[in-house]
Amino acid sequence: MKVSLFTFITFVIAHSLQAQPLKKYSLSGEIKGEDTGTIYLRYFDAGIRNVETARIQNGQFQFNGFISEPVLASITDNKQTIDGRQNAYKGFYMDPAAMTIILIANDFKNAKLTGSKTNDDWLLLSEKTDELYSKFYKLKNAFAEDLSEKQKDSLDLYSKKIAGININFSKKNPRSIIAVKAISAVSLVQVSNDSILHLLDNLDTSIKKTYSFQTLKQNIRYAINSGINHAAPDFTRQDANSKKLRLSDFKGKYVLLDFWASWCVPCRKQTPHIKNIYKQYHSKGLEIIVVSCDAKYDAWHKAIKQDSIESFHNILAFTNSDMEFLKTHDNRMEASFKGELRKLYNPMPIPAQILIDKDGIIIGRYSLYDNTTDEGMDKKLSEIFSVDKE
Repeated sequence: MKVSLFTFITFVIAHSLQAQPLKKYSLSGEIKGEDTGTIYLRYFDAGIRNVETARIQNGQFQFNGFISEPVLASITDNKQTIDGRQNAYKGFYMDPAAMTIILIANDFKNAKLTGSKTNDDWLLLSEKTDELYSKFYKLKNAFAEDLSEKQKDSLDLYSKKIAGININFSKKNPRSIIAVKAISAVSLVQVSNDSILHLLDNLDTSIKKTYSFQTLKQNIRYAINSGINHAAPDFTRQDANSKKLRLSDFKGKYVLLDFWASWCVPCRKQTPHIKNIYKQYHSKGLEIIVVSCDAKYDAWHKAIKQDSIESFHNILAFTNSDMEFLKTHDNRMEASFKGELRKLYNPMPIPAQILIDKDGIIIGRYSLYDNTTDEGMDKKLSEIFSVDKE
């Protein structure tokens, strides 16, 4: 097993700040059909991305290390198919315990993992929700732009069933960290934040000490503070043209915050609609601030030009300290969640829009993923500017 000195030092510092004791894990593995080579183990612990390697010798390999809590991990041979996808990949939950895993070369899908109670809990929950998630997204993706009322009712029904399963799991398994994952899934549907906090408060004290629990609870509090009828948190940024932009300077105008990223396909598909909104309402007093969750400057600027949105106010979700983080982290999805504005306004997931009135009060939150789609945003804007015109 090989771990860089920088990763180890960063790991220890981060965990000392969290005051979480490190616990040992071991993962003994067998890979059938491959006697030699290299295998990779990736996981996040306390917000830090870890990548470890082990040599395969006579079809056997071994990982040893320390983690503060059960973590979502993946194991791969790092080989890729012609289309760039991982040829052999397996995701699982890793406990601070002695575990074994049996793999088949070039086909990790049916890997057998033993010794991780957390992974067993995850599989138990997944068995109950996977089919519902499949039906939900199949319907949503097939009719994303033209859902009938009946189809919307079906999506709502699927959402409620999924939420019910996750809520029941969290109540029956208060000592499992998968209960945090289940509650997190509930937070993506139309369940009140107060209800989410109540579910979290009912978890075992041991779970409340984990980074996963603390992060979710903090995000829920961010969501409450940036909810409808709350004052929009102020911020200052440099825009894409290096000009200073401060949200409070826009008081007296309506502002639409549009959270997106160059790599987010649904975001890019929604851009023409945002441009139409700008064309329709900008002259009437609407400003659009496009908040990018991109981790790379060049990708951000390239997308601005490609989508012809130079007329918008374009800013990054990151602070300067965030950008220091990005210098050593090349994972775009991981980095995007580090954006301070994304945490402050909690637009999970993107694309998402937040509508702010002339007094700086949030009056609308919209997302493609919770059925508050373009239709709801269009209706609200039409009502606002029809009244203003009168």
